Amino acid sequence: MARLRYLIPALFLAMACGKEEVDPTALTSNPMDPAYTGPSLVVLDSAYVDTVSNNGVLEPVLFMDLHVDEARFPLPTSYVIYLHDRFTGNSDTLGPIQGTGEFAFVHPFRPVISGTNYCIDVNLGISGSRTATWTLCHQQP
Repeated sequence: MARLRYLIPALFLAMACGKEEVDPTALTSNPMDPAYTGPSLVVLDSAYVDTVSNNGVLEPVLFMDLHVDEARFPLPTSYVIYLHDRFTGNSDTLGPIQGTGEFAFVHPFRPVISGTNYCIDVNLGISGSRTATWTLCHQQP
C-alpha cells in the first residue's frame, strides 16, 4: 500500500510533463468558431435565371440554390441562417432550423443585370454564437 501512495503522485507528475502551450489564434479548424478558415458550411449548388410574375408583370429573377452541409456538424443541431445580400444591402434570417442532415434554400436577386457579380454573406447562429461568415458569389454572364 505504501508503494501505491508514491506511485499515484508520480503518475500525475509524469502526465503533466511535456505539455505545450496552446496558441488560441492557431485554433481555426472548428467550423463553429468565428475564426474558422476552412471550407464553408454553406454551399452554392447552382444559380439560374427564371421569369416570375410580379403583380402581373413578368421579370427575370436570379436564383441561387444553396445548402447547409449539416453532415459536418458534430451532432444534429438547431441553427439559424443569417444572410446579407451585397447587391441590395438587405439582410434576412432563416430559422430556427432543426438539423436533420441537410437544409436547402433559395435566394433570389432582382434585377438581373448582365455582367454583375451577385454575392451574399452567410453565417450560422448556433447555441447563441455565430460561425465564420462565408461569401458566396455568382457572376451573371
